[in-house]
Amino acid sequence: MKTLTPRVRQLLAAMSPRDKLGQMTQLSPDFFLSKPETLSTGPLQTLGVRPEDLPRIGSVLNVFRPSVLRQLQAQHLAADPHQIPLLFMADVIHGARTVYPIPLAMAASFNPGLLARTCAMAAAETRQLGLRVTFSPMADLVRDSRWGRVMESSGEDPYLNRVMSQASVEGYHRGWGSAEAPDCMPRPGLACCVKHFAAYGAAEAGREYNTVELSRLTLQQSYLAGYRGALEAGAELVMTAFNTFEQLPCTGNAYLMREVLRQQLGFEGVLITDYAAVEELIHHGVAADGREAASLALTAGVDMEMMSANFLNYGQDLLERGEVTLDRLDESVARILTLKEELGLFEDPWSGLPAEISDRQIFAGFNSGERGKASQATALEAAAETMVLLQLGTELPIPPKTHLGLAGPFADTPDILGGWSLSAASDTVSVAEGLRRAVAEGRLAALTVGLAGMDPDQPLTGPGLTAGLPKTPTVYAKPCEDQQLLAQARERFADCDAVLLTLGERQELTGEGSSKTDLSLSPYQLQLLRVLSQLGKPLVAVVFSGRPLLLAPVAQACDSLIQAWFPGCQGGRALARLLTGEQDFTGRLPISFPRSVGQLPLYYNQLSTGRPYDATRPATRFVSRYLDESNAALYPFGFGLSYHRPKLQDLRLEELTNPRGKLLSDGSINSEDGCLNVTVGLVNPFPQPVTETVQLYIRDLVACVSRPLKELKRFTRLTLPANSQQDLSFTLTPADLAYFDSKLQRRVDDGEFVIMVGTSSADYLSQRIWLTF
Repeated sequence: MKTLTPRVRQLLAAMSPRDKLGQMTQLSPDFFLSKPETLSTGPLQTLGVRPEDLPRIGSVLNVFRPSVLRQLQAQHLAADPHQIPLLFMADVIHGARTVYPIPLAMAASFNPGLLARTCAMAAAETRQLGLRVTFSPMADLVRDSRWGRVMESSGEDPYLNRVMSQASVEGYHRGWGSAEAPDCMPRPGLACCVKHFAAYGAAEAGREYNTVELSRLTLQQSYLAGYRGALEAGAELVMTAFNTFEQLPCTGNAYLMREVLRQQLGFEGVLITDYAAVEELIHHGVAADGREAASLALTAGVDMEMMSANFLNYGQDLLERGEVTLDRLDESVARILTLKEELGLFEDPWSGLPAEISDRQIFAGFNSGERGKASQATALEAAAETMVLLQLGTELPIPPKTHLGLAGPFADTPDILGGWSLSAASDTVSVAEGLRRAVAEGRLAALTVGLAGMDPDQPLTGPGLTAGLPKTPTVYAKPCEDQQLLAQARERFADCDAVLLTLGERQELTGEGSSKTDLSLSPYQLQLLRVLSQLGKPLVAVVFSGRPLLLAPVAQACDSLIQAWFPGCQGGRALARLLTGEQDFTGRLPISFPRSVGQLPLYYNQLSTGRPYDATRPATRFVSRYLDESNAALYPFGFGLSYHRPKLQDLRLEELTNPRGKLLSDGSINSEDGCLNVTVGLVNPFPQPVTETVQLYIRDLVACVSRPLKELKRFTRLTLPANSQQDLSFTLTPADLAYFDSKLQRRVDDGEFVIMVGTSSADYLSQRIWLTF
């Protein structure tokens, strides 16, 4: 635990137990804004919170209006005798006023520096609202795309997850940078709450909030990497997961929170629950009531309870019964007060918000000036670098003389931002708008939009699906038979040279609470695909989604196929640049795309089986295979095409000699000194620069436990000048080759390794080498 400052020690001594329990509680703003006559029937009554306890509350979530934030802070400080400011936190996931591509899309860039810049700009905009903490990044490893929250993740690979989580935290911390920040704004960026600890992304069958059955060994080998990256970058908070681990909910799981998080990972910051997770211990069946739920969570080490009040309602009773000690409360409150002090809240509770500026003025200033231009330029750059070309026909890039037809439910809508978007869709460049700009700039001859109604098979139902999302008018397509639709298409696109078809899933149908059993396109979209493929014109399909969908029918029917994800506010401009060849595709898949839902969970770095399938002997039955489908992904991890790509050649391996030894004297692994140098040649034969993401994988052939068929250990995104060649080198350390054994001890063994360097997990050069440690 961090050394306490005099201020924190003095406050701990002066606060009553109930004051401390209030600091350990986070509520939403409606608890504080109720009128006096509704206090007995409104949100306070719902959680059993007494009005006199409101000045004790330590934190508020999701206040997005600066005027409300100032009001809440002012009334709080006027009522709190200890003058401890409120800490305001919010879900800022992929942008604030400027919306960037969803996190899964950002992982497709394989560009942690770009991700850090988007997070820095999001932090800068969020700070102008007075907020200090974001509930981001989500570092959960995801191998089942039925789970809706895959859109918030970095995909299926532990190493990529770790690198991207680390970059996110570094960006959020940076903000605009201290050189540009006003003197009244200490720490110009945001503090980060990494989530959800632990293994939330492993929910059975991809069903939201479902059971997780995971061994401690698999947790160590794969699932901790993302959280570790965020903590290495200095994330100040960790959020507990909704799921169970070893049949005990994470919020009440002392093994996870104390032994793994605190001791093994060395986390000293604030541990906060997810929304009402303490209360949900009752539904999990591990607590009979709120008192038992509070006791479990406090014993596990939770510091702050979000959106339920069991600490506040039952903490005093637990103290009197001796089930919880005052030292235990002090442990949590000290962390909370230390965070507030480190954020400068005691000196400036308003976090730099000028009192004389209205909400309207603050919102209007977001996209103005040099910072506004920089944010929009970065949003365009990010959208272009995250789209993945999955199939390339002869019609791409589209020549300037082309008259292009545009169809499908995402053709002319701004609703391509993705879930957790905080901005207005009116600022979004739609696909149609982006292509119209291309026409105006002479990069296309003409554009005709038709059959662009929203999917009638994806209506919005249920109150939760549109909460917090942009509200735009929806015009649904009218259902009709194939022949009628074909006649409409022939008439509308008669003069077009090619057709661009937009497909996918609505942004409101991804994210939390959006699990699916069927990842197919809707019947209407499959009908559109079927009909437009009969026009006899080149057909390019673009898919907007927050997860991998089943795209085999699309690949068969179209000439070219693009995965656009939810690309953010500049998605339409980015797509136009890529389609016309103004910019090349450089995105690569951070998650495998299945051929069938029956393959899920699906991931490239699976373990070998005792009867592995051999593709050269497809008729063999008694091996690990499906009778009705291939084992392989339709599009594997790391895959992505470009108009121009360099050639990889001449893979070379050099074992490095370390005079100090590759293992340290205490038996631990030296993670700094290299043990293997890997070099590959790249040749660009084209008269223009080309960009490639070179990926290095390893396989440990013999170990004390079964090891993955391949594991990503390094990647580099580089641009080669025209008509050039160069060598690229990677240095691996013993830590890169290490693993956890069945006793959960980390080790590295002498033995033979396969080193693979290529452009995806399925396309690489390889060599074997024996390494001695």
